[in-house]
Amino acid sequence: MVRFAAFLREAEAIEESTTNRKLSWIYSAAFIVCLLGIVWLFYSRAENLICCAWVTPLVVAGYVRDFLKKRIDLRRSKDDALQAHYIALIQEFSRYSSQGTLAERIHPALTSQLEAAATSYFQVKDWLASKSSMNLLGAETHREVQQSIRRAMREVVFSVHGQYRPAGMQRKKWDNLVLADPSASEAAEDLARVCGLILQLSDIAKKSESLGKTITLMDRLNAVQHAIAELEETSYSSIKALPPRKS
Repeated sequence: MVRFAAFLREAEAIEESTTNRKLSWIYSAAFIVCLLGIVWLFYSRAENLICCAWVTPLVVAGYVRDFLKKRIDLRRSKDDALQAHYIALIQEFSRYSSQGTLAERIHPALTSQLEAAATSYFQVKDWLASKSSMNLLGAETHREVQQSIRRAMREVVFSVHGQYRPAGMQRKKWDNLVLADPSASEAAEDLARVCGLILQLSDIAKKSESLGKTITLMDRLNAVQHAIAELEETSYSSIKALPPRKS
């Protein structure tokens, strides 16, 4: 599960970076408050309180940051349930990965497909990072391919739902579930469908290098985007039917 674990680390880092950008102003405000407080204490000849001036605003900023982060997460759950569920899953899987238990927690019938999907994802991602891809596709199409590969990988993560051993589940119970459905047929079929779309995106990237941006390739990209949108509709309906996740 090397490539899939690498994808999880990247996805979690992107989410953390997005959240931190939203909250960075808190630390800027705390720093300014610190400076103003120290200047005031210095001119008030209260040098013994200067240390408190450094520490207190930062502690308060930490509490405020945690509070606002929870508010952001709550707002995201209301505004985009699909993305909120995805973030919760990648955080959970990343935790298992850091513990070294990810491979044993996921249904063994799905691991090779997950690795293949992640490998193709990084191939497309590496190509999109090149200047030639931007020159060939143009800014708008380049952005569409980038969004499509990320949305497809989100569906890959969704396909694992119900096919892994969550925290708290006894290993014996999980082993019995695997024995009852050794091929994970339904999940494997869903995963194969998404993997097929990712392979199409990878093929579009390869052929664009040799053929350039053609009408045929654009038609294929539009078809992939339409298929991903249909999968997302199904995922959203499934997520709405799930019980609330335990915090």
